[in-house]
Amino acid sequence: MNEEELRHLLGSGDRRSIGNVGGIVPRIKSSPSLVNALVRLMCDADPVVSMRAADALEKASRDDPHILAPHKRELLGTIGKNPQQEVRWHLLQILPRLRLTRAEQTQAFEIATLSLRHHSRIVVADALSAMFKLS
Repeated sequence: MNEEELRHLLGSGDRRSIGNVGGIVPRIKSSPSLVNALVRLMCDADPVVSMRAADALEKASRDDPHILAPHKRELLGTIGKNPQQEVRWHLLQILPRLRLTRAEQTQAFEIATLSLRHHSRIVVADALSAMFKLS
């Protein structure tokens, strides 16, 4: 599956549903190259696509957090600055699962700290949870 097909699968429906995420997560295990596309799609201009890409990666990383190890820079950098609430709350669930250096832990903690000011209560709750797990 290429990135455009993945974007199409993720983009159908509205923000109140998980869409096709449930069908994509098992594919990640058999096709790890999907991780690269999903990480890029976390910053997609379509908020439904970026939300669902984040959701798929968060769910896949529950059992296998090392799939995101090559993407720590993007997660702590560009994606860490993404203000979209759904991307942010999934990112805050993902970051404590990663093996992080001291410097990376500091970056992750800063993302969580800044998230305490977010208007979404879910983001704030996930920020507090991330801070606890990172400390």
